[in-house]
Amino acid sequence: MQNKVAIHALRLMFEEAKHTVPPSRERLQTLLRIDRTTLERALLDLERAGLVNARCARLTLPGLAVAASMARGCGSGRSLAA
Repeated sequence: MQNKVAIHALRLMFEEAKHTVPPSRERLQTLLRIDRTTLERALLDLERAGLVNARCARLTLPGLAVAASMARGCGSGRSLAA
């Protein structure tokens, strides 16, 4: 996956997951400043990589691990190619 929007979405979903209520698609769109179609494509890219469940816009366990690694700075050189 070479989609910068998807990578930003993954990071944002991780940051937002720290709060009590995970973000809605609308919140993700607003925070990422993208349209609905772009968000859906990013979520599908992430789902193909096994990192999110696109239907409910939630991180999977592997997605959580990758996002946490990225947050710590350990994932900066890692490719998220599916």
